[in-house]
Amino acid sequence: MKVASLAALCIVAGVMATSLNVSAASVPGASPTNAPQSDVATTTTRLFEYPYPPESITDFEERVNYIVSHFWESVDLSKPIRDTVAFEATLRDYVDFFRYAHREVVFSSIKDFMYKAQSNTSNAVLIMEMAERALFGLDMVYWSDEVYLEFCRMFIDSKRIRQEQKLRYIDQVKRIENTLQNSVPVDFTAITPDKHKVKLSSISGWVLIYFNEPDCFDCTITRLRLNTDRVISEYVEYGQLTVLAIYPGEWSKEWVEDANSMPKEWTCGCCEDIEELYDIRFIPSFYLLNREHKLVGKNLTLEDVQQLLAGGQ
Repeated sequence: MKVASLAALCIVAGVMATSLNVSAASVPGASPTNAPQSDVATTTTRLFEYPYPPESITDFEERVNYIVSHFWESVDLSKPIRDTVAFEATLRDYVDFFRYAHREVVFSSIKDFMYKAQSNTSNAVLIMEMAERALFGLDMVYWSDEVYLEFCRMFIDSKRIRQEQKLRYIDQVKRIENTLQNSVPVDFTAITPDKHKVKLSSISGWVLIYFNEPDCFDCTITRLRLNTDRVISEYVEYGQLTVLAIYPGEWSKEWVEDANSMPKEWTCGCCEDIEELYDIRFIPSFYLLNREHKLVGKNLTLEDVQQLLAGGQ
């Protein structure tokens, strides 16, 4: 379900929202619904008045397309960003409009925006950091791998940006591309408590990868809730689903003790390089793979998993 910020809805609906005190930071994204949220500073300050669609444009999507296409026209991105707080709040509103616009309009707008930002490399670095928080961090406005990858690729491909400033985003792009929705994620090998090896690809049927850590209170609670969920337990009991509990760290006696306390029906393993391969944004979290091992969802909470499986996904 799409939920707009009040500013977005008012502007698109044809109401000037110049006096509204709103922040896109509070708007849910199209991501796991209950992902942990970090504290984020909010502001009611706008950098400029947002583009207003002509009254002749009445279609909702076309009005949003107009706003997204013309959003940054009044801003000279070659000049230093003075008010970073207002700029970031404005960028978050910009991202908030993406969920309603046509994908080609969004990509075209991002390319134009990031190209112009490269006229001032300091601005480009700042904008990329803001885009990361808006599209990749726990306080994201909108969850879309496609959209975030477009920002990253424009930044990485720039000849004006130093290589060391690109490394963080090169790593993120690799992990996202390894785990794209509806694709088969990259294979990995885990080490079991008895030091045997288990490959993800060797497991047949549906797989629920449960990323967890020992000495993690939230992981303990999630484990108990997962093990007592009736629907999930029935899937496991009848061999339709394998719970693969993965610790993103190295084999240790402490981890073995923790792994041995997990339900015997689960497969437990550790993989110390998994966070270099997979896009894991918080722990505990889940990946759900279907029978063909295509990714149904990633960075899921237990509530997300319960909804997907209860819905017959």
